[in-house]
Amino acid sequence: MAIKKMKRARKQKSTQGLKCAGKVKGKTGQSTMNVAHAEPALLPERLRRLGSGFSDVALRLDALLKSNDGVFRIVSAGMMNPGKSTLLNALLGKEDMFKTADVRETTVVRSVSWKENVTLVDTPGFSSAVCEDDSEALSALRQADLVLFVHNVAIGGINQAELDVLIALEEILGEAEFKTRVLFINTRSDECPDDDLERNVQECVDLIKENLGCKLKSYVVSPKQYLQGIKMIDDGRKDDGKTLMEAGGVGTLSREILARAKKGGGRQKAAIVQLIAELESKKCELAERRDEKKRKIQAESASLNKAWSKVLSEIRPFWEECKR
Repeated sequence: MAIKKMKRARKQKSTQGLKCAGKVKGKTGQSTMNVAHAEPALLPERLRRLGSGFSDVALRLDALLKSNDGVFRIVSAGMMNPGKSTLLNALLGKEDMFKTADVRETTVVRSVSWKENVTLVDTPGFSSAVCEDDSEALSALRQADLVLFVHNVAIGGINQAELDVLIALEEILGEAEFKTRVLFINTRSDECPDDDLERNVQECVDLIKENLGCKLKSYVVSPKQYLQGIKMIDDGRKDDGKTLMEAGGVGTLSREILARAKKGGGRQKAAIVQLIAELESKKCELAERRDEKKRKIQAESASLNKAWSKVLSEIRPFWEECKR
């Protein structure tokens, strides 16, 4: 219940800040600023011309644009030992690119180039609740264009510690970006009977919706089967290998990831959109202050006119008497 109240409060605050986002109209009714169609590289200089009040945002936007190295980063996330490293190995089609073990093998962030301008990033698993010890993982997630949240579906539905990590991730990415830039991966499906698998997957969907108010796009995979299928094909058992790879489900996930990478976007785009929203909100605030000052001036003018009329009415009899 507390989580839902926090989410509603954040949503209300976000909505208030963006009520004026988009096109802001001037006296003529024409749009005075439509940043949605502006060229990003030109925005910092345009912002500086608006005055010192916009200089901070201009600097942030300029630094953001310069930091864009064109690399699409796919970051794995999850608790300790759900199979994050094995999943990344399966995507690469090799068993030993990322170290795997039954103990906490990944203790630092590791990255491997996958395709052109696409990098896979493995992070240390979260032990329980999110804390300072997880700073490396959190830092990598902030740089992610796409997050693969890995859950061991063989042990059942998602637990509270995983929900805590997802909530922290939503705070990092923002509510809207969280829904689009996080894929929920049910891994180790080969270790789970079919009836249990379906129930566990649905339980994860229900718990995420109940606690975070959204439905993440999810996949059910078995990296172990997929890698075994590749090995069979290498050994000349093509039909059996293809069948096992298909059962592993990693190929479908791979196509989804590469399609997103080809489309681009990710963290830079999201951050620029956020800055643009801040600018539009700030512009609305300035417009409201301007309108408030106009109302005060009009009120003062009306009061002055009323006082002046009263003075004239009092002077008029005296003036008429003087003319006689």
